[in-house]
Amino acid sequence: MRYVLLMSHGHLASGMKCTVEMIVGKMENLLAFDAYVDGNDNVKQFIEDFLEKHPNEEVIIVTDVLGGSVNNEMLNYNNLPQVNLISGMNVPLVVNLLLNIGEELKTTIEESVETGREAVRYFEKVEKELEEDF
Repeated sequence: MRYVLLMSHGHLASGMKCTVEMIVGKMENLLAFDAYVDGNDNVKQFIEDFLEKHPNEEVIIVTDVLGGSVNNEMLNYNNLPQVNLISGMNVPLVVNLLLNIGEELKTTIEESVETGREAVRYFEKVEKELEEDF
């Protein structure tokens, strides 16, 4: 099985899991870890326990922010053959990872990252012309 682990500061990971499951349904291969809340301070212990229970499974770890403490800790596991790390969690990225779970791993990750990237947009303000009432 290919697992997708959402890992973040605060409740972003569990919120993301909830949102994604509203779109795609409950997924047994989608897990969330909210770091530094509710006593969940040991990011390292969480990932080590998970990898010990699932030694031969593909794991895609998605963290909230590049350079953050959660992402930096996960970099220590990125050299393991079954671990793949992505930073910059967003809904389209995670949905795509889950819906393309049967595809080749590298292709799935590359396409999902691109999908997540394309979903980020800035909408410039456009002034509306006001119609005069006569």
